[in-house]
Amino acid sequence: MPQKQWKEEEIRRQWLLQKERLPETILGENDNLQQVVGDLQLPSKIAGLPFTVNWYSTDYSLIGFDGKLHREALKEDSKGVVLTAEFVYGDWRDTMKIPIVVCRRADGEEDKRETIKGALAESLKEQGYEETVRLPESVDNKPVRFFTESSVSPAMLLGVACLGILAVLLAKVGEHRKQLEKRSEQMQRDYPDVITKLTLLLEAGMTIRYAWERIVNDYLKYGNSKEKRYAYEEMIKTRHQLQLGMPEATAYAQFGRRCGTIVYLRFSSVLVQNLEKGTGSIIPLLRKEAEEAMCERKEHARQMGEEAGTKLLLPMAGMLILVLLIVMVPAFMSF
Repeated sequence: MPQKQWKEEEIRRQWLLQKERLPETILGENDNLQQVVGDLQLPSKIAGLPFTVNWYSTDYSLIGFDGKLHREALKEDSKGVVLTAEFVYGDWRDTMKIPIVVCRRADGEEDKRETIKGALAESLKEQGYEETVRLPESVDNKPVRFFTESSVSPAMLLGVACLGILAVLLAKVGEHRKQLEKRSEQMQRDYPDVITKLTLLLEAGMTIRYAWERIVNDYLKYGNSKEKRYAYEEMIKTRHQLQLGMPEATAYAQFGRRCGTIVYLRFSSVLVQNLEKGTGSIIPLLRKEAEEAMCERKEHARQMGEEAGTKLLLPMAGMLILVLLIVMVPAFMSF
């Protein structure tokens, strides 16, 4: 989309209007241009207008074209500087001169700095031949404390903060993973008990739903005061779904998916298939599943025993080294 072309009379009218506004626009945090103690805001563009504004200063060591004030270059209490704003639009250009007066701060910040510098110079002159220089404890009868500038950069602090946040997140992820492993291991141990209880209740003539209710009620009555058992907690959720009207096949299938292990998925599929085909073949399947679960429990217990024995090797090696030191050190010392 082509840009709007401004006519010369429009340009001149806007320029005259900006000449009136510009001294207030560039003030920044200063009260007026006759007592400038802080940086000025010198715009290179004016919103809504096609002008480009170039700035020039009669004393760049004191105030630059970007409006930044260099107070350390001010040798007296105040000094006059003329800023020139050049408005440019295509071939058209015009200038405006803005006189300002740069002053020291009213709070005497520069005077305080010079006083402290003088006190330091005096201390260095008096103690120039000593190895250490004792800094003045007061300046103009006011206590002064000196600090060394921190060598830690903001970027370094930000990096350390990011590393700290990353470490916390990794610790949280590791803790969550450990909780999931603990949950899976505990559910694996409880699986033979769950399937055995259900098999016995079905053999006693109960339906799957009533047997499920009985197992949950026994857990709430006798086992809930001990450590939380995740398999039974998932069974409680399934009971709530059944009470809310969810079909049994759907509830049992979701139970297996929530448990997330192969044995519970296999268990839930047996229950779902039984509901679809009838109750005749479920008890032999559950008996077989219970036998396999007991075998897996025995194998798991054997693996845990081997792992425990492996973990004891390092303490045993440490104890062996300690015994050897107890025996050998006195022997060497006797020679």
